[in-house]
Amino acid sequence: FSTSSGTATAGSDYTTVSTTVSWLDGEVGVKNISIPILDDTLVEGDETLTLTLASPTGGALLIAPASATLTLHERPFDAWRLAAFGAAANLPLAAATADPDGDGLANLLEYALGTNPLTASSAALPAVSTANNHLTLSFTRSATDILYAVEVTSDLLQPWTLGSTYGPAGDTPSTAATTELSRTLLGGVELITISDNTPLASQPTHFIRLRVTLP
Repeated sequence: FSTSSGTATAGSDYTTVSTTVSWLDGEVGVKNISIPILDDTLVEGDETLTLTLASPTGGALLIAPASATLTLHERPFDAWRLAAFGAAANLPLAAATADPDGDGLANLLEYALGTNPLTASSAALPAVSTANNHLTLSFTRSATDILYAVEVTSDLLQPWTLGSTYGPAGDTPSTAATTELSRTLLGGVELITISDNTPLASQPTHFIRLRVTLP
């Protein structure tokens, strides 16, 4: 068994593997081989390498196909960067913390909210309002590989309390700090509304925010 490069590059995209796969007489079943995939910082799009079985011994026969193509996919956020920025996807303007359109939303937040990083707009900003004497926060959820965390505090000098979370490991819509009021699917994007569980009348000040991170 061996690997060979297609558009993927050995040493930077994956580690070359060359080994012997053996079955005992009369043995049947699947044999597993691991090919280490290397995580780099470049956004390159899908890349391929070839896996090949060859040179059978001991009376074994090799039937077609004796090779297969393995495709390495970009992580979803990097695939989004490539789609949004094209050849500039590896430039500073496409970094997670950059804001090329100057609308106050970093690229990671544009990705999380489902907005265009090259068109300035504040329409998709999370919206804070009050309902039944509680703060509420509404936001759009566009990605499944992002951790969305709603946090609350009564004093900006104090640590934020973690409330509802949504992410690749699963969702926690309601906690002791916050409660999900609604979740609606609109054109492939979820609109989520969260309520702070602390009544406004019980606190002289209170704050709620959305924090997004790439796990």
